[in-house]
Amino acid sequence: MTWDYDGLQAEQPLGEIYNDIRTTETQAISGRWRALTRAHAQKIALQHQDDLHSTMVTHISDTLVVTMVAAGCTKNYDDAYRHFTQKFGERVSNAVKMAVRLNKVIGEEVSSADLWPTNAAAGEKFDNTTMEDFEGQDDQQAGKLVLCTTALGLYRSEKVTVGDSVEFKNAVLKKHKVVLESVADGLEREYTGDVNP
Repeated sequence: MTWDYDGLQAEQPLGEIYNDIRTTETQAISGRWRALTRAHAQKIALQHQDDLHSTMVTHISDTLVVTMVAAGCTKNYDDAYRHFTQKFGERVSNAVKMAVRLNKVIGEEVSSADLWPTNAAAGEKFDNTTMEDFEGQDDQQAGKLVLCTTALGLYRSEKVTVGDSVEFKNAVLKKHKVVLESVADGLEREYTGDVNP
């Protein structure tokens, strides 16, 4: 959803300007402004980075390895980083490619409506109007707490004129999939005498 990949550090001001434009202008004008601003802001930001893709892959890999070290999974950062990139580097690279492509499609190529990827935060209550349980038991999950999102959803909003008034026509195009905290209820941990829990 970024406007500029943090190169200009203009994420918040651009978002605020766009929200004002979206409220006061027609969909055609606000969508075109968004597309042009995002394209040019990212172009300016990328002038300062030789290879955005490799920078993002390195940043994501580093963050995940640091998290593993902090969690006590390993003590040696260098070995863990090398092992992580050998085993998961291609997957991280593919995820970055898809995220950059999604950013371009949502931000620049579609101007007839606003599209947003959706997800649920940990601890949020399950809502079957916007979420799908990854186990497919949506009807039984109301009010249970979300552990994490496993697949993004997609939300569409379009400014339309209805008679003499203007309103936003909103729709969930694709619900995001989630795992609920209750999934841990069914898991059993087995400890042997030689393992320190």
